[in-house]
Amino acid sequence: TYFDGDFSYLSDLLGTQIDFTKAQNILLGETVYDLKQDDYVLSTHEKSYLLQPKEQKQLFEIFFLINPAHFRLDSQQVAQNLEQRMMEVDYITYQEVGKQVFPEKLKVYSVEKSNETIIGLEFKSITLNEDLNFPYKIPSGFKQLEL
Repeated sequence: TYFDGDFSYLSDLLGTQIDFTKAQNILLGETVYDLKQDDYVLSTHEKSYLLQPKEQKQLFEIFFLINPAHFRLDSQQVAQNLEQRMMEVDYITYQEVGKQVFPEKLKVYSVEKSNETIIGLEFKSITLNEDLNFPYKIPSGFKQLEL
């Protein structure tokens, strides 16, 4: 199965506005929101650092759990309580590639009222600093996902 679409579908699915940068940050284990825009409070939660805004916004609440071993995310959560929406990205494992740390397995949970979506991703191979070539051919036998 494959999907041919844009970020509006991801935004609807995850319940929060997603653009290229936010999607990239999710895949790289970085925060969805720019941390330089607000003041944050740091505390500990189990084996992670808990980072949250000093003052949560009325429309949504955000939380980041940071792994102290490599300062990438263990989890990030965006909740819109009035809309009964929540998105959580849990980073299960990380891998080191060329002295850099990248997510290896992650799960994205999205809840909107009574609808729940779970997306699991596993990155089997990461290569860095290679010339890019994007030949585009959908393998035979795959069916387009119609939404």
